Amino acid sequence: MRKRIFVILALSLVGVIVLSGIGVGAYFIRYPLLYKDEITEAAERFDLPPELIASVIRAESRFFRYAWGSSGEVGLMQLMPSTAAWLAIKMGSPGLEKKLNIPRVNITFGVFYLRMLYDRFGDVQTVLIAYNAGPTKAARWLKDPEHATFDGERYVLRSSPYPSTNAYVDRILNARRHYRWRF
Repeated sequence: MRKRIFVILALSLVGVIVLSGIGVGAYFIRYPLLYKDEITEAAERFDLPPELIASVIRAESRFFRYAWGSSGEVGLMQLMPSTAAWLAIKMGSPGLEKKLNIPRVNITFGVFYLRMLYDRFGDVQTVLIAYNAGPTKAARWLKDPEHATFDGERYVLRSSPYPSTNAYVDRILNARRHYRWRF
């Protein structure tokens, strides 16, 4: 019975993908999912949704472990070496920041940083803006009514002054919906 339900759900999903104009192969190319075990492990360790982590990796590096950013960012989650060195000390693993091309290390550091941002800001959209533009800028924008609103508990960012950061957040939130069913 469980197998039959799974087959029906799988065929339904394929039908939705095909009817939406994206072929199954193209869908998995557009939303790849590598390092699922590492993502799941870090998600459990730092209590963050795995689909959010996969979406950040997709936006940052398209799952290419040797990705280098134009400002010096490294690896799957595009961490700055200086940030990684600071994170390594906070995690009690100094020197490990030199191994950012190892997927487990990069994902662990990146998710630890996301967790720190979430503990500080408490809202996914604000966290993503801070991850992309920096927490100092995000904290400053929280004081700007053009970009922040009060949600009844805290001020949260709904946008940033940077169109590229706003597009980044939109890409992640959109991808998150696609990754949710894969975890």
